[in-house]
Amino acid sequence: MTERESLMALSRISYAGMPILHKIVDFTDGARGFFCSTRERIEKMCSLLKINDHIKATLLDVHKNPDIPGILALMEKEELRFITEEDNEYPEKLKEIFSPPLYLYVRGDLNKCEKSVAIIGSRNCSFYGREVAVSFGKIFASNGINVVSGMAKGVDGYAHIGALEGEGHTTAVLGFGHCECYPAEHRTLKNRIEKSGCLISEYHPLVRSDRLHFPARNRLIAALADCLVVVEAAIKSGTIITVDFALSLGRNIYAVPGRIGDPLSEGCIELIKHGCRPVTDPGEVLSDLGYFVKKSVSKKIKNPLDLKQKIVYSNVDLIPRTTEEILSGTGLETTEGLRALFTLELNGFIKQPVTGTYIRNVEDYYG
Repeated sequence: MTERESLMALSRISYAGMPILHKIVDFTDGARGFFCSTRERIEKMCSLLKINDHIKATLLDVHKNPDIPGILALMEKEELRFITEEDNEYPEKLKEIFSPPLYLYVRGDLNKCEKSVAIIGSRNCSFYGREVAVSFGKIFASNGINVVSGMAKGVDGYAHIGALEGEGHTTAVLGFGHCECYPAEHRTLKNRIEKSGCLISEYHPLVRSDRLHFPARNRLIAALADCLVVVEAAIKSGTIITVDFALSLGRNIYAVPGRIGDPLSEGCIELIKHGCRPVTDPGEVLSDLGYFVKKSVSKKIKNPLDLKQKIVYSNVDLIPRTTEEILSGTGLETTEGLRALFTLELNGFIKQPVTGTYIRNVEDYYG
């Protein structure tokens, strides 16, 4: 067996985590050395490295039956590539981190863009967080930036959606194998990323999702990006773990300001207090990366607003408001206010995230 084939076989215990795989490979002087070892030496290694019985049993099974043909067949079926640190395709940025992946299972173009920005945030994001994540992702991607995230529910997923809407490139770092999808409702999104972006995982294709995998996934997100944009985050969350990884690598951190008192904004507010740069326009990030910022992405503004429309528009924000809340205090007759709302929506200035409530089109803030 070659070193590459040996790593493929060892990926069957990737659920245990890359640090354990590193210890095994170091102990046996390479993955190939593992398969050249006797069963007795493997058992002794497990004892010395304090490897638990479940992983030990899998290791002994893999040692006895590497099943390279099975892995290759699965890779062909799933259209996956297996890359190691010896391959030119392997991202140099990943070599900076603790326990870098010994290999990656990849689908799509891994190094299409020169620069990458990670957009991360809360799984339970607000409408505000959703709109900002989509808009930032769309504008970054349309300007030639690779949008990196973890395909999780909430901000991650919306960032990928925005990048796809911007007809650009996006990379999803998975905390499970390629044959799985978590959350399940992201199956369509995963399929879209497969066609025009990139999916990477340090886990064997059949490894199931596990919450213990997500911190490991987050370190890859932080490493792959040139900078990190946090849209919404609670004080204690996986988002902050990703920020810590990024800071340890010297990456710039940007935080989107939120409302005081909103639990989803507390993480961003704390980041800003501790020196992270507040960002309200994706153009600021693009400029820092040395990009000439293109004008707006598919803006729908065709006609200037009249006075009544301006009055109504000034009462609409990125936080959903009902018709009554928006028209209250405008001094307009109900019919006039409703007509102005209809015109604003028709021309793309505002939209209804839920029937009867309105928010601004967030892209109208930029460009």
